[in-house]
Amino acid sequence: MLFAIFLIPFFSFGTHIVGGDFWVKHQSNYVYQINLNLYFDLINGNPGAKDRSIVCHLLRKSDDERMKSFLIPLVADTEFVNYEERECYTFANVSTAILRYRTSIMMSPDSFNHPQGYYLVWDRCCRNRTIINIFNPGKIGQLFYAEVPPVVKNNLPYINNTPRFSRLPNIIFCNNQFSTIDFSANDPDGDSLVYDLIEPIVGYADTVRPVVVDPIPGPYQPVLWIPGFGINNQIPGNPALQVNPKTGSLTLKPNLIGLFVFAVRCQEFRNGRKIGEVRREFQQVVVDCQPNSPPSITLRQEINGKKINNGDTLNVVTNRQNGFCFPVRVNDPQIGQTVLVRAVPQNLMLPSPIKVDSAKKISSANDTLQFRVCLPLCYETPANKPLRINIIAEDNGCAGSLGDTTYFFINIVVAPLASRGLGLEPKDSVFSLSFGQRVKFDVVSKLPPEYVSNLSALAINNLGAKTNLGFYNMPDMSTLMSSDVPAAFNWFTPCLPLKNQPIKVVFINTTKICELFITDTSKALFSIIPKQLAPKIYVKENPDLRRIQLSGIPDQEIQLTVVGEVNQNGSIKILPEVKSDLLNQYEITLAEKSGKGQIESPLIWKPKCLGEWGGDFSIKVFGISNTCNINTYDTIRVDFNLKLENSVAKGPVNLITLNGDGLNDHVDVNKLISEEFRCGIPFKSFEVYNRWGFKVYESSDPAFKWSADNLSEGLYYYLGNFENYLVSSWILIQK
Repeated sequence: MLFAIFLIPFFSFGTHIVGGDFWVKHQSNYVYQINLNLYFDLINGNPGAKDRSIVCHLLRKSDDERMKSFLIPLVADTEFVNYEERECYTFANVSTAILRYRTSIMMSPDSFNHPQGYYLVWDRCCRNRTIINIFNPGKIGQLFYAEVPPVVKNNLPYINNTPRFSRLPNIIFCNNQFSTIDFSANDPDGDSLVYDLIEPIVGYADTVRPVVVDPIPGPYQPVLWIPGFGINNQIPGNPALQVNPKTGSLTLKPNLIGLFVFAVRCQEFRNGRKIGEVRREFQQVVVDCQPNSPPSITLRQEINGKKINNGDTLNVVTNRQNGFCFPVRVNDPQIGQTVLVRAVPQNLMLPSPIKVDSAKKISSANDTLQFRVCLPLCYETPANKPLRINIIAEDNGCAGSLGDTTYFFINIVVAPLASRGLGLEPKDSVFSLSFGQRVKFDVVSKLPPEYVSNLSALAINNLGAKTNLGFYNMPDMSTLMSSDVPAAFNWFTPCLPLKNQPIKVVFINTTKICELFITDTSKALFSIIPKQLAPKIYVKENPDLRRIQLSGIPDQEIQLTVVGEVNQNGSIKILPEVKSDLLNQYEITLAEKSGKGQIESPLIWKPKCLGEWGGDFSIKVFGISNTCNINTYDTIRVDFNLKLENSVAKGPVNLITLNGDGLNDHVDVNKLISEEFRCGIPFKSFEVYNRWGFKVYESSDPAFKWSADNLSEGLYYYLGNFENYLVSSWILIQK
């Protein structure tokens, strides 16, 4: 009792139970894993009712004696029943989580040995209050129930795993539409399973006592049905809800909208005797849906000159490489539905399944889906016994799948091996190469990816002499290959002409199909001519220019990228013709660079001084390549020209203040062009004019210092004359 008192405060009342089920797994010796799945209503349920642990009880069936009580913790609560929101129905407000509880217990053979077995229970309140087929659903609980056999019989261990229900279906039932859902279970022991509908049962939990911790033995009462409902009419319809006793498949065509509770029992039998049972209680919603129309199959493409119609017989000669395939067209008027096509052999056993394209989605009302169906490679039908193939197309309608079926017969004869190739590529290639050149390509098999073939190669000179590829330093091509994994041929030509060229390399690909070997070949012809690989040098910004002209102004940076490249990954060097100290004198940066294939080196020019330039300056830049110890080169020329436009020097001084503070009190030559840029450019004169155009000051002395003496306040204009340059602007005099 102390155990029960300790646990009760942790439980909350809530209308949260959608359903659930037990399953028991044998682990080792007499240790069993107890599992309980609780289906939790996320819309109407109280989050506080999500128990972090529960108390379950094992009772003896013969006398209802409690044998064991144990705590089961919550181990997972992140799974959900993913009801698909579809355009074909008005979506019901349904959201269900799957809470998984799990623990392991010892079932001692000294205690659990009664031949009638035991039952496992957990009692919890409350159900979803929106259920319409029982009284007071939000005030009564669900009793979770399962039966298990003893762990020993006839003094020998009796090992059993209960059946385990399959994953919950995510189908919404559609009113007045036929529905089928899978409620089957799997039994690891191979016991016989029998399914039936059973009434949901009620324990003793209610809104006052939401959890019954102390074990209360059975029998337990069923739910109280609303008039018109019952065990055989749990979800009404034509037909009402029913279960296939052998497969566990639920079928119905409901005729009432709402949320309904129902229960399915799965009993297990061994050697003709019942040894246990599990029950799954669940709630299913029924909504209005758009009517569903089945897909329709058409086989309109001609195959071997004959259309395939329902019941036709085809006579086909196929080959050992590709087998026999045919197209299937399917139409379905429901936009957004997915259609699955299956090809099922009816009268003959095939060596492997018939391959069909995966499911496809209808994108428009007039959409026609194309499927490709392929029979196994090498398959031949027996003489005078054609194969019957059923072609089945099924949609994923809201209420379950609707379909169409057609069939035909086929006689298949496999063609002889003659003239069969493996689709080896490249075919009969010719290469004319230079010294030291790289040639690279992939040898590819065009067989389906599942076929692995053996590749080999040999070299033959123009006299017919055969040798291995290593004789010419070519790569060894002996390898296993498939269409997904090609074989790479990668060769650098020698620096001397080959003797007895051209050299023919024959690639040989062999595989085994239908117990027979098939071989295909491909040839590559190589000739080496006495020619070097020439490099190329250019600027990335304008690759076609061989002479690049740059015009700059002081303190403005110009940057280009010089690119050197040589084919086939040869060595390449970028080299300016002048030394770095001379480049530095002209504020030019261009580093020597070496590498392979393609390299880059930045060319940067940022002049700072005007006086040192006596005119244009030019350099050559070389791209030098060395192949087979022979240098070849390419050249570009870069011209540099420095200009100072009037727009650059707009008069750095525009104010004279004659207030005696020592600031802005005169104009001299350095305030017209700074010494940093002037660098000795000859000064000629400085002139100042008033607003009416009269000259008020003039000096040709480079050391002049104009302080605007004896001039009134106002706006004036000045001209600074230098060799080849003119500086002009306005200036304001303030006192």
